[in-house]
This record gives sequence, C-alpha cells and structure tokens, in this order.
Amino acid sequence: MGKRSPSKAIQIFCVLAWGSSYVAIKIGLESFTPSQVASYRFFIAGIVSLVFILVNRVSIPTVNQLFRILSIGFFGIFLYHISITYFTVHFQPNVVSFVSNTAPIFMILFSRYFLADNPQTIRWSGFVLALVGIGLMNFGKEIHLDWKQVGLLSIPVSGALFFILQKPLLRTMKSTDMMHLCIVCGALMLIAYDFSFFKMIPIASAESHIAIIFLGIIPTVLAFQLWSRLLSQTNVSNLSSPIYLVPPSTILFSFLFLRQLPELLTVIGGFLTIIGVVITKRKKTC
Repeated sequence: MGKRSPSKAIQIFCVLAWGSSYVAIKIGLESFTPSQVASYRFFIAGIVSLVFILVNRVSIPTVNQLFRILSIGFFGIFLYHISITYFTVHFQPNVVSFVSNTAPIFMILFSRYFLADNPQTIRWSGFVLALVGIGLMNFGKEIHLDWKQVGLLSIPVSGALFFILQKPLLRTMKSTDMMHLCIVCGALMLIAYDFSFFKMIPIASAESHIAIIFLGIIPTVLAFQLWSRLLSQTNVSNLSSPIYLVPPSTILFSFLFLRQLPELLTVIGGFLTIIGVVITKRKKTC
C-alpha cells in the first residue's frame, strides 16, 4: 500500500530525462552545430549500444525486422534529432519541447489507424485541451506562421513514428535488443550525414562535452530502453499521456540551468497541458 508502481517510476524518470535533454542540447550548441550535436550524441549512444549487442550476442534480425529497424532509425532517430537540434538554434528549449510533445496527438492518430488501438472517447477532450495549451506556449503573442514554425511539426510527427514503428517489432523481439539495434542504425545514419564533430572535440568547451555525453547516455540509451519496455507491456495510447508532462519539466530545467523564465502565456499553456493529461487519464463512465 502506498508504494509507487515501477512503471510509474519509469515514466517519471523518462519525463525528467527528456525534459532536461532540450536544455542539454542548447548547452551543446554553444560549441557544436545542430547536426554535430545530433551526430556526437548518437556516437556516444551508439558505442554503448554496440557494446551491449556484442556482449549479449544479439541475434541478427530478419529482413522484415531490419526494414522496420532502419525505418525507426531514420524517422525516430535521424530525422527527429536533426530537427530538434536545428530548431533549438532558432527557438528556446521550452518552445521546442512544447511542440515536440504534441507527439501524443499523432501517436493516437497513428495507433488508431495502424495499430488498431482504440482510445476512449473521453480522452479526446483531454488531447484537444493539451494541444491548445501547447499552442499557447509555442506561439505566445504571435498569431502568424512562418516556415520554421510549420517545420517544427516534423519533430512530433517523427517522434510519434519512433514509438508507433516499435510496436510490431516488440511482438517478435526483446525490447532491449530492438532498441540497441535501432540506436546503432540511427547513429550510423547521423555519423554518415555529419562526422565533422570529431574535429571539434579538442576545442569544444567542457560544458558542451558533458551535456552531449549526458544526452547520449541518459535521455537516449537509458530512457529509450525503459520506455520501450513499457511499450511492450501496454498499448501506445496508454503511454501517450505522460509525454505531455515533458514541457513543464523543460521549463524547470531551463530556469535552473539557463535562467530562462517562461512568459505568462507559457505558464497558462502549461497548466492547460497538465489539465489535459488529467482528463486523458480518467476512465470513461456510463
């Protein structure tokens, strides 16, 4: 009685890890370009995952499994992390986090039509309310769209695909094996795209190195592994709601490490997002 379930503890850990990652990216960008941050991050993560694969003698995937792993590597790692690091140059970490974590909306849509998940009707009101809150935090007083704001949608769409594409694989593979293989594939794509981070390593600041090494191990290898384990035990819809709590955690870490305070509309949007999460967690009653 009174003990928090392991799955809840894992969700909290992942939310905090991913919330802090946007701030760590911003710190990494002080010494590296956006693509260098992403490539360096997954160079670290890829080494950890490759060691796991070799030590545990992970089985070679089938052709069908390999196709899905490559798809996850492209959409969920290459495209997602290139987009996040690029837009963090142009927007505050809070804004990127807010937009990124509209991914549950796309996860619900994709899971409904491709995975046969059927979220309860009452949850949609929570998703809409959370989306309104995220919109307030993202756009603030500006009501016009430019190509950068539209381009931000590549983050939640690719983020949603990262989780959606995992689900079929988890029926035939262990979550740990699958995720380490995906990380290695994504790392190879990123390093092939931009390996110039190697020449920046000797001259980059210690803070940037610490931030990127943290990114490669905690929010990437560890949090991805834990979340995939949860995903193997439930449907995508049930795990989409906690992701809405990542932006408020980003606000906290932005204040602690960057001394950035959100505007009033950001605070209001944050409260609406949390209320939306509460609604999505309610059970439908007759």
